[in-house]
Amino acid sequence: MQKIINNFWNGKITLWRSYWLVGELLNALFILAVFNFEIYIFGNNQFSNSLPFLDFSNFSFLSKILLIICGGISAYKSLELIRLLKKSGAEVKTILTESGKQFVTPLSITSLSQEKVYEDLFSVENETEMDHISLSRWCDIILVAPITANTISKLSNGSSEDLASTVILASNKNILICPAMNVRMWEHPSTKINLEKLKQFGYKVIGPEIGDMACGEFGEGKMT
Repeated sequence: MQKIINNFWNGKITLWRSYWLVGELLNALFILAVFNFEIYIFGNNQFSNSLPFLDFSNFSFLSKILLIICGGISAYKSLELIRLLKKSGAEVKTILTESGKQFVTPLSITSLSQEKVYEDLFSVENETEMDHISLSRWCDIILVAPITANTISKLSNGSSEDLASTVILASNKNILICPAMNVRMWEHPSTKINLEKLKQFGYKVIGPEIGDMACGEFGEGKMT
């Protein structure tokens, strides 16, 4: 009887050790994956010229993403971006600029993100909270897609005239921007100078792509 009991407990201990070893292995793999992901995103200034520059399942490591949508025809791509991020398991909150509202609606964004859309720097509904501070602290990363030449110019000069620019200026998080504009605007020296300033601030630039544009021209400037 004692032998049976000893074998039983030895079996349990062996099984427990197996579970422990598997758990430690999975934990090590998870840490390695996160480490490599952060190196790729935040330690590398060169990004792939395609919207899914990573497998979107990797964004689950960054569970809270603040998406800022600026004006421009490429704003419609932000809706698909929200869907992909949500599918990966990320929590997405959105700021929609005044010009962005000309291309996508708060209702369509809310339907996909299942979150309130933030639009105003001073909101009567949230008078007890300062959204530009709370949103910048809430997120793990800020993604501006698309970002226009106008917004690039404002950010490069430290402007904070609306909710989007104020959140970015108040943020202590990593910021990714996806430029989208006409090829001539993209190639203009002022745009290049402003982008260089943003890179010096630590912003990561994704794209743009070369291709046919909504305006009928061809060249670099499409949102990736």
